[in-house]
Amino acid sequence: MRVKYLIKKAVIALTSIAAFFYAIPGYALNLKDAFKTGGPLDQAAGNTGAGYKTSGVDVETLVGLGIATILSFVGVIFLILAIYGGYIWMIARGNEQEVERAKEIIKNSIIGLVVVIAAYAISWFIINALGGAALQNVAPK
Repeated sequence: MRVKYLIKKAVIALTSIAAFFYAIPGYALNLKDAFKTGGPLDQAAGNTGAGYKTSGVDVETLVGLGIATILSFVGVIFLILAIYGGYIWMIARGNEQEVERAKEIIKNSIIGLVVVIAAYAISWFIINALGGAALQNVAPK
């Protein structure tokens, strides 16, 4: 039984290694031509490259990006709290105090998510009213 197990693991490991080394050279066949002028990287970049730093950055764009980043981070924190509350509830094992604590965590995290979404919507509306340039890099397309 142990020998079959070891043979099976060895076959899986060797197959995985062979597949890994077989796949890598296929993607790098034309790499020597990639950096030539007019090569695939130049064709993909187009006239403006990746589009970064092609124009000056204005204050509205920075404010919009800052608000979006902060609210996204806070939203992730509240989502983690909601998952934590669910975990507490699952491991409560019928303990009413733990269940109430978990319900309170979940309730507060949902309220927090609503506040974050409302803050994002209000800030998006205000920035959009002040000037649409602030949302060019922030608003979903």
